[in-house]
Amino acid sequence: MVLQGRYDTQTQSASAGQVMEGLRNATWVEFSSAGHSVITFSQCAKDIGVAFVNNPERSPDTSCTADLFPEFVLPRAE
Repeated sequence: MVLQGRYDTQTQSASAGQVMEGLRNATWVEFSSAGHSVITFSQCAKDIGVAFVNNPERSPDTSCTADLFPEFVLPRAE
């Protein structure tokens, strides 16, 4: 199981592909609104992680990622 934040500046997506080469039954999940360590703040990532730990032979339901969007904040004009 590889949980990848799209805006992760510490671990690039190319590294995830290299890690998955050595994993049997690997699943890669990208979180479009996240950076590094997505599992620490995303309930969606936690749910996917728990589902994987409970049954690593079954691909977890990743549909919760479809509702995640980046939240961009622009400075207010003064």
